Amino acid sequence: MPDPSLGALAGTAPSAAGPAGTEPATAGTTGTAPTSARTVPAGTTGAAPALAGTVPAETAPARTTGTAPPLAGTTGTAPIPAGTVPAAPAPAMPSSTGPATAGPSTVGPPTVVSASTVLATVVDTPIGPLSLLARGGQLIAGGFTAQPAVMHARLAPPLRALTLEPADPADLPWLAKPVAAYFDGDLRALDEIPVYQPGAPSRQQLWAALRAVPPGTTVSYTQLAALAGNPRAPRAAGAACAYNLIAPVVPCHRALRTDGSLGGYYYGLDRKRWLLRHEGARPG
Repeated sequence: MPDPSLGALAGTAPSAAGPAGTEPATAGTTGTAPTSARTVPAGTTGAAPALAGTVPAETAPARTTGTAPPLAGTTGTAPIPAGTVPAAPAPAMPSSTGPATAGPSTVGPPTVVSASTVLATVVDTPIGPLSLLARGGQLIAGGFTAQPAVMHARLAPPLRALTLEPADPADLPWLAKPVAAYFDGDLRALDEIPVYQPGAPSRQQLWAALRAVPPGTTVSYTQLAALAGNPRAPRAAGAACAYNLIAPVVPCHRALRTDGSLGGYYYGLDRKRWLLRHEGARPG
């Protein structure tokens, strides 16, 4: 009976007794050398370590949900953690680097008036055309003429230096509507119009006193001076009426002589008489 320690076939070497879990190499055969002097213990799984001096092959990373991380030196989005829904990517920006151009504004008044502009309009009245000059929301001149340039030439030098621009009455409703209402019978409509004309403080007081005289009544020049706080200056009251450039809104037509006669009026006594009758006052 053969010895069991001998090989099964003549001329073959018995297999090397290795640790459990490893496959012995067959003597005299060619192939790859074992990957390491270390062996994988029995019952464990995993890749065998590479031999010393060899470059191990790259192992595939664990699969994750989302976008793979970019390679070094490239740009991209960071990987999204597993179980999350990636956000929608932002739209690509245009290649132009210049600033965006703002669109035209649709808010604001239809007409932009410069501070160096005087607006002029002409309205029809029963006693002829009335030229009105306005600046900055204030009436600065008014007179019975169809030529606004005539009124412009009479302004004080600082205002006369401003540019005169034509305007439609509809563009100045705060002015044209009260004037029309006055000639239609609303005698207090002119009181709401803001006015401005330069002058000494004493003359300003006389013009303010004129606006305080209600329609349908008249005052003498002496009474007007007293209303302005200077009863001994009737001549100054008469001069204030003569230099008034905002007729009939500053109503110098309501000032008469002491005897009740009409006195003077820059635009003619016929117009002064008509205005007094329109207001219900007794004409001189």
